[in-house]
Amino acid sequence: MRGQAVWDTPQPDKARLPSGHLTFSDLPLLDALWMPVWLFDSERTRMVWANQAALELWSAASQQEFLERDFSDMSDAARTRLASLLQQLTAGNQVIDQWTFYPKGQPVTTRVRRTGMILPDGRLGMLHEAQVIDQPVDPATLRGVEALNQTYVKISLFSRDGLPLMRNPAAERTFGPVGLDGDRDRLAAHFVHEEDRCDLLAALDRGEVFRRFVEVSTNSGLGWHRFDARITIDPVSGEPMVLVNERNVTEHVRAEQAMMTSARRLARMVEHLPAGAAYVEGETIFLNRAAEEICGYTRDEIPTLDVWFKAAYPNNHESIRDRYCAARNAGTPVSVELQIRRKDGALRWLLFSAYFADYGEVWLIQDVTDHRAATEALRRERAMLQSLIESIPDIVFFKDTSGTYLNGNHAALEYAGGAAENALGLRDSDLFDAETAERRRRGDQVAMEQGSTRSEEWSVYPDGRKVLLETVKAPCRDANGTVLGVVGIARDITERRRAEDQLRQERTLLQGLIDAIPDAILFKEPNGQMRKVNKAFAAWFGLAPENLSGLSGDDIWPPQLAEDVRRQDTLVLTENQALRKEMTIPRATGDTVDVEMIKVPIYDDDGDLLGLVGIGRDITKRKQIEAELRRSEAEKGHMAHHDALTGLPNRRLFFDRLDLAMARAQRCGHSVALLFIDLDGFKKVNDTHGHDCGDHVLRIAAARIVDCLRKSDAVARIGGDEFTVTLEDVALASDASRVADKIIDAVSVPIPVHGRTAVIGASIGIALYPSDGQDAHALLNAADAAMYRAKQAGRGKRVFHKSAPDTAPVPGVGG
Repeated sequence: MRGQAVWDTPQPDKARLPSGHLTFSDLPLLDALWMPVWLFDSERTRMVWANQAALELWSAASQQEFLERDFSDMSDAARTRLASLLQQLTAGNQVIDQWTFYPKGQPVTTRVRRTGMILPDGRLGMLHEAQVIDQPVDPATLRGVEALNQTYVKISLFSRDGLPLMRNPAAERTFGPVGLDGDRDRLAAHFVHEEDRCDLLAALDRGEVFRRFVEVSTNSGLGWHRFDARITIDPVSGEPMVLVNERNVTEHVRAEQAMMTSARRLARMVEHLPAGAAYVEGETIFLNRAAEEICGYTRDEIPTLDVWFKAAYPNNHESIRDRYCAARNAGTPVSVELQIRRKDGALRWLLFSAYFADYGEVWLIQDVTDHRAATEALRRERAMLQSLIESIPDIVFFKDTSGTYLNGNHAALEYAGGAAENALGLRDSDLFDAETAERRRRGDQVAMEQGSTRSEEWSVYPDGRKVLLETVKAPCRDANGTVLGVVGIARDITERRRAEDQLRQERTLLQGLIDAIPDAILFKEPNGQMRKVNKAFAAWFGLAPENLSGLSGDDIWPPQLAEDVRRQDTLVLTENQALRKEMTIPRATGDTVDVEMIKVPIYDDDGDLLGLVGIGRDITKRKQIEAELRRSEAEKGHMAHHDALTGLPNRRLFFDRLDLAMARAQRCGHSVALLFIDLDGFKKVNDTHGHDCGDHVLRIAAARIVDCLRKSDAVARIGGDEFTVTLEDVALASDASRVADKIIDAVSVPIPVHGRTAVIGASIGIALYPSDGQDAHALLNAADAAMYRAKQAGRGKRVFHKSAPDTAPVPGVGG
């Protein structure tokens, strides 16, 4: 078993091997030595040779058993140490360590010197020679050496100038074997920071202990060690040396660094929090920026709790301080609203929360002045709303989404049959039968999903009253549109329904009455829409009365008629007077109906205009009778003044028109010529062919005479075959002669009658006004006398009453 090397000065040995590298051929010389000697192949980690003393020291049964031992299972640090030793031996150096063996179970301490030996293949092996130390080893020393090997503390010894002398296994695992890195293995070479190196050397120079957390460079990278270095005496050389104890505190340091980083971040976060915060340690208080803004003081102006309480609560700081200290002593968190006075004198309400811990106290400060004002306003608003709800006689209630009643007015609670504390918090299933509860639950669900709903149902109050309730439900939503529940208003419409039923009956009766009236009846709104019509009115359009309700004139009348009706309605409504008007209305059958329409405005009991009522009577038959009467009267008048056979004016009309012509002539100074015509040969035609043929001939002769005249001339039949012609404004006698000759020629043309021919002629007497007569009768007599002279002259002639040349002017009135 390998012992731990002790830094000791080699002692002279009489049996020391020769210096320099021995060769494998020298082994027989060593076999006879009394001291234990063995050869180790460090590269292949196996024993090569041992003498008898070495076999006894290693407790080996034989050379073969010793050479078969496995030394390959060693740590990385041991392998590194072997490599370092091999480098030293290759350089011709020797290495001396102190080993402890246990042959036969008893400890034997030896001083082992290692030198190099050339192996048969030319490689360098390690030749070990052990010198047994005579003095017995102290058990405490052995135990100390074992503890040094097993401890996790990294223990190293350095010379005064910083060269490594020894490292325990923990130190070797961290920094490597002694002498591996040369100058980089010096005492202060592993320090990362120059400041730590300088402080270490200075402390050692002063003979002080250097103890600090330092960052070092290790085999596995950078890390932190708790470093303890002090001056002590080397037990081997008696010279001062440096004893170093190191503990790996990397995780601890990094944790502290993380905590410090987190603390700094937390401090920055607290400093920049939008909410007020403070940290209290003992009597010292630290306010963040938000807290400074809330109270109006800077953190320098509020350094302690005493200053804070006096500044924030000047009138009652002692009582508040006492309450705070009581909570602090009890370790009970505080959350309370307090009113403080800011630096500028303004009073603000704060929500003050304090949390107590062993390391200090944390305050959270929130200005709730505006929130309190808003809360108070909301409370007042809720109170007003509740008062408003209570003042409503209708049932008002609010349910949440589960159907639980959260609020309701007295009317609702009366219907539910209990006080508020008994009804609120219940559901319909708790208050009503299962069918009613389920029906109302479905109604609530529809209202919340689809919007407002309206329903009617008969309900029974706890006192037995049966009422008809009209319930309107609507979803209640928050500002984000989330449905919170349903609000409902239920109104007792029992009396209204009775009134509606009565009104419906009265309307039915009224409709029956007006439908029984044969005249057309209509009621119109002021805006012109039909409100009610009877069957007689609807029949005009081929529709049922209900199909006309809500229509306007533009919907049922032709455009022009609709405009006329609109003007009539406007006149009735604006002038507040009745209107009677005859109208011709087109019907759905395609014909028309004559209507006498009477329209009057109607008002309610308060004098407000309701519209107008119209009554239309069918006067088509009356109009037809009136037309017949008018035609009959016209015919009578015509017959009184006209000849029934020829349609020409008769004797009575002749005198009327002659009088008018003579009056105009007298007014204007003109003359009038009167032609008296008697048909020649008519009696023979009448006697030969009969009266029907005679009548036909008379009508043809009358028509021919009319064709010879101007429109201003007047013709009349004054006897059986006698006609007169009145010519006004006659300037020359030839004017009258020309007309007379034209008539004689026209009448003389043969007239076909029933396949035969009738021939007649005309004799004409001419009298002039005013020379031949001053009145109609005198003028007619003068013309009649002249006509007889014409007949006497041979028929087919014209004769003036007084002979006058045709070119002679006719003397006018006064001429």
